[in-house]
Amino acid sequence: MATSTTELTYSTIFAPSLTALKSHLKMRLAPSSLRSAQHISGLGKNYITERGRVESVAAYTKFIQRYCLLNFLSCLELGGGVTFEKGDSPNSTLVGLNEKVVLPWNEGAFYADCGLSLERHWVRVMLGEFPEIRRRSLGGGRRGGLTVQDDLSKHLLQILVNLDDEYCGAVLDSKQRDDSRGKRVVPLYGETHASASVDPVCVGVKREGQVIRDRIENVKKNFGAGRRSKL
Repeated sequence: MATSTTELTYSTIFAPSLTALKSHLKMRLAPSSLRSAQHISGLGKNYITERGRVESVAAYTKFIQRYCLLNFLSCLELGGGVTFEKGDSPNSTLVGLNEKVVLPWNEGAFYADCGLSLERHWVRVMLGEFPEIRRRSLGGGRRGGLTVQDDLSKHLLQILVNLDDEYCGAVLDSKQRDDSRGKRVVPLYGETHASASVDPVCVGVKREGQVIRDRIENVKKNFGAGRRSKL
């Protein structure tokens, strides 16, 4: 459990170990991996509906893509470009993922002790989630990349904005549903619960979304047309 002094940020929530776990679960729920919903390893006597499987895959996909694209944005901020190597296999995973529970704020030291590097993990995952990157940036060569000016980069950054907007909307909708239900069944609910417009979680999610938009605009401004990237 995180202590009171541990700040839960995007870097700890969208962490390599959690993303690797979600990638593994997404793979296990893929239609090609299943004969039926009852053949999921570990499901036991429980069951999952097709609707539940589809919604689970969609949720894992959104998490994985946000992880990749947040790292992509951070890399663009450093130099206006991202390099991809032929050896960045999209099928790579973190060895020892299920051997020990690793808290996100401790995983850097844990994987370093195991001799594993997390530096390129997001790149490998990103190439798996967005195969178009591998085809367009690498082609038949051994090294390639993307800069802020590339249309594909702009498209990927817009996907990040859209994912964050969708997440923010889902959080607000959930809070508003809770408020609506609470007012019907809990006396004085409105006097003891903050509304969605001032709720700290809702406000924080909206603020994080705006921060990402501002970061993207700053990247475009700093490394846009006429500016030379370090790629």
